[in-house]
Amino acid sequence: MGIREDLQDHIPDIKLVFLAEPEYDEAIIGVMESYDKWAVAYDLAKLLVILCRTMSLEEARDWYDYNILGAYMGEQTPVFVTTRNYLENNYVLSETGNDGISEQEDVG
Repeated sequence: MGIREDLQDHIPDIKLVFLAEPEYDEAIIGVMESYDKWAVAYDLAKLLVILCRTMSLEEARDWYDYNILGAYMGEQTPVFVTTRNYLENNYVLSETGNDGISEQEDVG
């Protein structure tokens, strides 16, 4: 089974909403739970890495802002997490020419 099925099986009473593109599943980090809401949670940095496989970083940020973050999909609209590792620069997003960006773990 894939991550979508695993998460949906974990919470069978709620119809989780996923981003349409299956390749975005690589950025899923889990499910967010609050008082009366469940939502699929995506790692923002990993999602940008995926988007940059086909566009520049600037284009990826614009695409994310308008087409992903700006899309309301109902009560279970996915959420996007800026992780501590991203904030502490343990993961570096860097331009790599026409190939977009790559994710590199900071080991220093």
